[in-house]
Amino acid sequence: MSREFTAAQVFEITKVSQRSLDYWDKTDFLKPSGSSRQAGRKNARGKGRLYTYSDLIKICTVARLRKAGIELTKIRKAQDQVFRKDRKRQLLLQTVATDGKKIEWKRDDGTVIDALKYGQRVFAAISIHSVERDVEKVVARIVEEERSENRESSRRRRSGSRTAG
Repeated sequence: MSREFTAAQVFEITKVSQRSLDYWDKTDFLKPSGSSRQAGRKNARGKGRLYTYSDLIKICTVARLRKAGIELTKIRKAQDQVFRKDRKRQLLLQTVATDGKKIEWKRDDGTVIDALKYGQRVFAAISIHSVERDVEKVVARIVEEERSENRESSRRRRSGSRTAG
């Protein structure tokens, strides 16, 4: 999927606050990968930032890890292992697991990797594929709403031009 999403749409899809997105961008934790509509202009609170579908998966995964009790500093340490840019396809085959103290992931091939390099028992698992499915549903709804709004807008313009002529 090559579509890009505004910060407002990212919030609607992921429920991650604008403030968190701003902070993550400012601290280089999770920068938007989309092209900026206002290239060369410094981003002001979400203006001009565009996020890719892959960004949405990462944001939702981070949000779920935070909800499971993982500190952002630990997620930062693990992100290079879990979210390598060349791994999009592999990423969807992984399950991220946490006990609130460490982050591990199990790949489709059965390999379990400790992203923080110390051992604890794992009890909360986050399937990256299920994150993607959840994001996909919301994105599809947004796309359909936009299409519906565009059709309605076109109808209004057509009926307006008929009455004006």
